[in-house]
Amino acid sequence: MKYSALIGNPVEHSIAPYLFDLITRKMNLEYAHLKINVPHSSDLKKYIEAMKQLEFVGFNITCPYKVDMFNILSDSELDKKKKKIHSINSVVIKDNCLKGYNTDGKAAMLSIEKFYKISADDHVVILGSGGVAYPILYEILKRTKNIVVFNENINDAVKMCSIIKCSVNCYDFSNEEIFIKELNKASIIINATSVGMFPNSNDSLISKKIFSKLDKKQRCYFDVIFNPWETQFLKNVKGQNSICISGGYMLIFQAILVLSLWLNNPVELSNNDIDDIVIKLKRFLKENYD
Repeated sequence: MKYSALIGNPVEHSIAPYLFDLITRKMNLEYAHLKINVPHSSDLKKYIEAMKQLEFVGFNITCPYKVDMFNILSDSELDKKKKKIHSINSVVIKDNCLKGYNTDGKAAMLSIEKFYKISADDHVVILGSGGVAYPILYEILKRTKNIVVFNENINDAVKMCSIIKCSVNCYDFSNEEIFIKELNKASIIINATSVGMFPNSNDSLISKKIFSKLDKKQRCYFDVIFNPWETQFLKNVKGQNSICISGGYMLIFQAILVLSLWLNNPVELSNNDIDDIVIKLKRFLKENYD
């Protein structure tokens, strides 16, 4: 029997144990993924030490401790590529030692590119500059440099770009004319914020009014939120010649990627397996949160 955990505060809402159970059942693996609420960042080391003693294979980190976890790990305990984004969401425990990774960006790209292939000609608008936006921006820069970032606080967006060492335009939401102009240029629009997450499921950073002012060319819309599966952000553009991608796919690919790290062996699921997991996740969310 192998064990892993999700640590954060709060974690009660997480569906990670159910998802990991779906995946590991398909692998015929005896496995349990636990939710552990860590009251304060000062408690992190104590909980990590307990997981080491109990021989967990690793753990995921959710809000608000991704940056704290980055700061806890030494340079030798960080995946070199992820040092650039100052955020950790996954830790491998092996031989009583830790190694930190971030699977957010790669999982986001796998989700988008399941439905839409990103090219150097694509224009991308990223909404938000929080923890999940960093790895997404980092990965998109490998595919296209035509990126703009919008955030409530422009200084946070500028800070993110400075840390990643990239030159992209950053704006706040105060100028509707610029916002609409950049959205119209975009072929991919990404909500990398928690706006619209359950229980505030009717919220969207882009209103129906703004959407109505966009031209009708085909765009890809991706929301990092998985609960609800179809956010208001995605509902607002449904049927408008759009490709709408739920954060539920990102959640699935994150789990596959981190299991591969924890087990030190690639986890390979077929498209049929993933489609089956999607159906079950949608049903689980509807039954437990609608």
